[in-house]
Amino acid sequence: MNYQETFDKVVTHLMAQGCQALDENDDACRYRGENGTQCAVGALITDEAYTEELENKVVTDKPVQDALKASGVFKRATPKAVEFFRDLQEIHDSNYAKEWPTELQIFADKNNLGLKL
Repeated sequence: MNYQETFDKVVTHLMAQGCQALDENDDACRYRGENGTQCAVGALITDEAYTEELENKVVTDKPVQDALKASGVFKRATPKAVEFFRDLQEIHDSNYAKEWPTELQIFADKNNLGLKL
């Protein structure tokens, strides 16, 4: 997937889900949360590539990068790719769902991407 396709998939997922993917105590974001929710990066990781080991790790950690590679999201963890996914993860983790459209627009502008809400 190229950056636009990846971004489109994340936007579609987040807007349809409408809430953060949280643990059972609703106090920590997860790649796979309660009731089948997924964070921005978690939505890109296939079920086959997902392991519980990914939880409490960020995109800069090798296990997450390996899961993204195994999911066909990127071939190499270049600094640009890592920053791209880290920023998407940050949008999910650090903002309420009602703030996502604004934050996604800022992200799209920064990365020269189109945004379809």
